[in-house]
Amino acid sequence: MCLWPEKDSIWFPLTGGAVREPRLEFLSGARWTERHVQCVWADPALRPRVLKAQSGEDVEVISPGRWNLSAGPDFLGAELKILSSGVIIKGDAEVHIRPSDWSRHRHSGDPGYAEVVAHITWFDGSRPEDLPEHIVCIPLCTPVSSNRAFSFDSIDVSSYPHRDWPDSDTLCHSILRNVGVGAARKLLVSAGESRMRRKSAGMAAKLLETGDVREVFFEEFCCALGYKDNSQAFRDTARRISFPAFTGFASPMERYAAFLAAGGLLEQLPQNEAGRAVWDTAWRLGLTFPGGESPPEWKMHGMRPSNMPVRRAAVAAAVLDERIYDEIVSVPRNDSKAWWKRIMRIFHDRLEQAEELKIFGPSLGKERMAAIAVNVILPLLILSDPSCAELSDAIPGETFNSVASETLYRLFGRDFNKSQIADSCLCQQGLSEIWSSFCLQTRGGCLDCRLAACLPELLHADSREK
Repeated sequence: MCLWPEKDSIWFPLTGGAVREPRLEFLSGARWTERHVQCVWADPALRPRVLKAQSGEDVEVISPGRWNLSAGPDFLGAELKILSSGVIIKGDAEVHIRPSDWSRHRHSGDPGYAEVVAHITWFDGSRPEDLPEHIVCIPLCTPVSSNRAFSFDSIDVSSYPHRDWPDSDTLCHSILRNVGVGAARKLLVSAGESRMRRKSAGMAAKLLETGDVREVFFEEFCCALGYKDNSQAFRDTARRISFPAFTGFASPMERYAAFLAAGGLLEQLPQNEAGRAVWDTAWRLGLTFPGGESPPEWKMHGMRPSNMPVRRAAVAAAVLDERIYDEIVSVPRNDSKAWWKRIMRIFHDRLEQAEELKIFGPSLGKERMAAIAVNVILPLLILSDPSCAELSDAIPGETFNSVASETLYRLFGRDFNKSQIADSCLCQQGLSEIWSSFCLQTRGGCLDCRLAACLPELLHADSREK
């Protein structure tokens, strides 16, 4: 049976100039982040059952909601009771360090936050002017800190949202709890192959639109450099400049200046000699941001230095020259391990040769190279040769993110050893496919999940094949 179709003393970053993850120093000096506050809200062992709202009313937390691992509010389906009136409030909850973060993150007017009924913060403070009146504001610092045993140091953020809770009670887990590693890998590989086919189909649609495979490669490569926070901004920038125009500049420095100008990022350069050199290059080449257009929306706050757009753009300038696509396509594919080593060497050599950009720290770790291979290179190769999907065998798995961990937990429970699939790029792609196609669609519900409904037959078919 085929389920998948073929086809934050306190330290805060300066406003507008953050290049590190927002964090705080607390007690022992350990650094903590907004995610720590999310853990406090989620865990009844850390959070009192009854809290005091900013308005002075006592609020009972019936349920903090489901931890949302996708875009939107931090918790979905929270349930609170206003004790003075007995009114029960149901909706989403958004967690921040300070009340003003609501405005800083521009949640007002975002339809994804229309169902928010609770604004949970660590510190108390003035209510944001743009926070809808019906939203209850609940600061956690005073009630949580009144417990002298509490310390942010003791919170293992990697254990949330599921490792410290009872084992998974999803329908999928009830079916898969006793399957062996081989069957688990087979299920995930199948889902991963489906994801690869969908990526390839998406590439085909873009190719029909643009008519130029190199333009598709350029746009998707840039999108992958932006990670999830700036992927769309990188894509928009690539579209503004185009691959022929970008690679028409002879040197990495010129390409860098061109990309920053097209993305409206020149002002993000450091105010030093290196930054002035890029400005001088842009001025010499007559590069300016396209007139009459608004710049892409870039995320700058809470970013690790290596993920800042100006550093990611330096990677594009170093790697993406006029020969890159043809060189990648011409790498022999008869040996997947040799193919992957050569792909990594192509990236490494270009980064090493871009001497003039080294001060900006362009780098591509193995995991990011693997992500580019899986999300860009392989889907394009599969368009002309479906057997290229087998090259994924040599591509290492990425570090488990929260989505992959949550999906693995929902399927196989908390005791499943990640190392059993950590080596498989396709298995991790399969986790992403199951999350996006099933778990996310049901918003945590199981009764109408197509995957759970089909698993018994899939496993039965697998046993028959044996």
